[in-house]
Amino acid sequence: MFLKYEELVEDTVLYLKKTAEFMGYLFSSEEQQQGMLENIVQMCSFENLSGLEVNKTGKHRAGQGNSGAENNIFFRKGKLGDWKNYLTTEMAHRLDQRTMQKLSGSGLSLGLRHCYPPVSASVEDTVLHLKKTAEFMGYPFSSEEQQGVPENIVQMCSFENLSGLEVNKTGKHRNGQAKLRTENNIFFRKGKLGDWKNYLTIEMAQLLDQQTMQKLSGLGLSL
Repeated sequence: MFLKYEELVEDTVLYLKKTAEFMGYLFSSEEQQQGMLENIVQMCSFENLSGLEVNKTGKHRAGQGNSGAENNIFFRKGKLGDWKNYLTTEMAHRLDQRTMQKLSGSGLSLGLRHCYPPVSASVEDTVLHLKKTAEFMGYPFSSEEQQGVPENIVQMCSFENLSGLEVNKTGKHRNGQAKLRTENNIFFRKGKLGDWKNYLTIEMAQLLDQQTMQKLSGLGLSL
């Protein structure tokens, strides 16, 4: 499991849930409804931990000596880009080089800029991945647009909304120059994870997976 700090900051609850699933300790529906994830995020937040008395006034003993470092120095602001207050450009460049060197051969390609969210991730938090797609395309939402615009786009482009339009319920699509027409409604699946089982056999799915892996080989994407 490889998480980016930017992703954790953007939607901490979602990635706490993903981490729990990765560790094999999923949150139950009851725990999620009771707000357990949100409580954990709040208790482990920079604001909460840095505000504890032990971290404001306590000291960490260095070795066996009596001198100790103030606990509060272990807390940075937790803000994206805050590294610029601690590292020079040269130091950051050297750190990037060392990181890439250590990760070489691991299958992780940090320098590859791509936008390839799996369907499961897009369904789980569509708004988040819409924002990521906009950033990837070079057209991020402004602070003003963030107030409801992504949610409106998601609603307008949802399976429920599009499949419910009259043109998609009763219209027909012309195939080439022939007079044969196909009902528009057949282009809409349920949009549910695992729904492929209603359309593909196991053999067809395996063949599709093989073709996908073959086409994506060498791109640095590990599906």
